[in-house]
Amino acid sequence: MAQTAFTGKEKTGRVTIEQFRDSLRLRWTLDRKTYSLTIGKDSRDTLKVARAKAQTIDSDITFEKFDQTLQKYGKSQPTVLEVVSVIQASQNVTIRELWDKYLTYKTSKIKQSTLAFHEEIFRQAEKLKDDLNYDALTVKAKLEEITTQDQTRRVLTYLSACCDWGG
Repeated sequence: MAQTAFTGKEKTGRVTIEQFRDSLRLRWTLDRKTYSLTIGKDSRDTLKVARAKAQTIDSDITFEKFDQTLQKYGKSQPTVLEVVSVIQASQNVTIRELWDKYLTYKTSKIKQSTLAFHEEIFRQAEKLKDDLNYDALTVKAKLEEITTQDQTRRVLTYLSACCDWGG
């Protein structure tokens, strides 16, 4: 049997193959729950894989052998990250010194109003005095004690950019 041209959506039994954000994905509903499985970037080979997986899923549903974890069909488990240890700074450069160098670098690249915003952000961070260090979790906890969560997020975002820039 010859395959027809793929037009962006096709059905194989109870499973629909569709284009979504430059990828192909499978979608189906079973026991009032909707499942979705992204196969890969849209290509001829990916379409062949999608059709084969759609047939497998459909037959597993028919014969009541469906794997609700979707591992049988190629879905990987989410990666779990954990904190291993705190990384110490390689040099004895304080956050303040690094921030000053960062602002000097950025001065020629940003507007004056943005520069003022950077300085205001660091004023929030300086309220920590001795607690301002390279341990992000400690800095976050201390910032949350003295300011809002939104302001804490902004300060940490800019400090992270500074530290990334400083290497």
